Amino acid sequence: MLTILLTQCEEKYVPDLGDRYSEVLVVDGMITNGPGPYQVRLMLSSPVDHPEMTGLAGCTVTMSDDAGNNETLTSDSAGYYHTAANGLQGVPGRQYQLTIATPAGQRYASQWEILKTPVPFDSLYGEIGYQTVQDYPYQLPGYQFYLDVSASANDSANLLWRLTETWQYQSDFKLYYIYDGVMHPVNFTDSLRDCWSTNKLQDIFLLDMQELTAPQITHFPLHFRGTDTRKLSVRYSLLAQQLNISAAAYGFWKTIRDQNSAGGELYTRQPYQLRGNIYNMDNPDLPVYGFFMAAGVSQHRIFINRPAGIVSFYYSQCELNQADYERYGTLFIGPPPPPDDPAFITQDANGGRALPSPECINCLLKGGTNQKPDYWNYD
Repeated sequence: MLTILLTQCEEKYVPDLGDRYSEVLVVDGMITNGPGPYQVRLMLSSPVDHPEMTGLAGCTVTMSDDAGNNETLTSDSAGYYHTAANGLQGVPGRQYQLTIATPAGQRYASQWEILKTPVPFDSLYGEIGYQTVQDYPYQLPGYQFYLDVSASANDSANLLWRLTETWQYQSDFKLYYIYDGVMHPVNFTDSLRDCWSTNKLQDIFLLDMQELTAPQITHFPLHFRGTDTRKLSVRYSLLAQQLNISAAAYGFWKTIRDQNSAGGELYTRQPYQLRGNIYNMDNPDLPVYGFFMAAGVSQHRIFINRPAGIVSFYYSQCELNQADYERYGTLFIGPPPPPDDPAFITQDANGGRALPSPECINCLLKGGTNQKPDYWNYD
């Protein structure tokens, strides 16, 4: 009866927001003490029922500091603006402001943000762990990542961590021949086997060091990466940026984190407008979203190999079947494949040739690149 009552009490709520919050400017940008270029994104908000990312082009975007230095950013694509690599440099202790002029004549500015001194890392590491994951009837193995920060005199720091993962993965079969009407033997059969892919994680990790009994962080949990994908299948790297941000920026990101984690509860907080430190210079009452941050940054990168054999993986893998061998046999019947879309052929341990799905041979088709990153190592 309780289940029936709860089901009957559920009612989809679609707020009537009118046009007030459509195509509102959304700003995301940051300057740090690290080397540039620094990036600012300018997007327009979209209706709840038709979400999309629309970049705002043609703006004049300027970063300034309280010492009289400034730089007008350039744009390579709609909505994305950046400083020059040797342009304005963030300096701890200085204050920074972002100003924006749109093609429609609207002028925006951020509040001045002080760039705090970075808090150094101690260590970043991963430990084998298990988590219950939706759609899996078992506890999924993987790496749980943690960080430590040594005792610091700066016990009032507000820390935000941004994570970027890069992983090496392999296609399931080697490439032995390419056929486009002529059979071309491949000298380097691993040429399309190893690829690398990079992804910026959207998780929000925050900590106010004033909440600690001592200004030291030990075994602080970051994200969990399971074995349900190829990300841990060969070699995995995690880059953690540790940002010392202002109290206002901390409150902004904490609000976003709390709001995102509130979904799915029976009694949850109502969504509310997330106002940052950006305002319309001619009409401060007009809505605008986002935050321009100045942050002291320190970072650390680690590499982790595929977990030991006792850890199971649960991603799908290609296996040669009879249809793959038959497709190779019929490849020479009829017109050949076009030169810009040739057939990729593999062979088994006995020399039998097969034509599996291209994704099973060409790792590029899984979204990565076969150019190894400059920072990649195998130590």
